Amino acid sequence: IKEGLFRYKLNVGKKERSHALVIDAWHHRSDALSSAAAVVGIGFAIFGEWAGITWLLSADGVVGILIALLIMRMAWRHGREAIHTTMDHVLHPEDTIELRKYAANVDGVVEVLDLFAREHGYYVTVDIRISVHMHLTVSEGYHIGENVKAVLMKDERVKDVFVHLKPAEG
Repeated sequence: IKEGLFRYKLNVGKKERSHALVIDAWHHRSDALSSAAAVVGIGFAIFGEWAGITWLLSADGVVGILIALLIMRMAWRHGREAIHTTMDHVLHPEDTIELRKYAANVDGVVEVLDLFAREHGYYVTVDIRISVHMHLTVSEGYHIGENVKAVLMKDERVKDVFVHLKPAEG
C-alpha cells in the first residue's frame, strides 16, 4: 500500500510541480522500505534463535541501523532540495540562452540588452531589457514589449515577465 501511495503521489507531485508532494511520496517509500527491512531483520533473528545461530540474533539491530541510514540519506537529499527550491536565485547565463533567442526574434526588437531570470521554486520570473527603434511611438514600443512577454511566457517554467524598453541608437 505504501509503495502504491509513493508512486501515485510522486506522479501527481511531478505533474503539479509540487515539491511538497514529491517529498511526501518519498516518505511513503521510506516507510515501505523500512517496514520490509524490519520484517527481514526480525525474520533473521527468529530464524537464528530457532536454529541456534547466535550471530543472526543481532540482525535486527543491523537492519535498524541500515533503516536509520536510509532515512538520514533521504532527509539529507530532500532537505537540500527543499532549501534550494525555497531560496530565490538567479539562473546562470547559459540557462537563459534560449529565452534570449526567443526575445531577439520578436519583430521590432533591435537587441536584447539584459536578461535576468530568477528561479522561485518551480517557476521562473524574467526581467528583460530590450532596445527598439527610437522613432517608434509609445504604443508601438508597448506592443513590442507585450509580444516579447507573450513569447517568453510560452516557456512552461516562466510565470511572469517584466519588459523594459530602451531606444536604440541610430
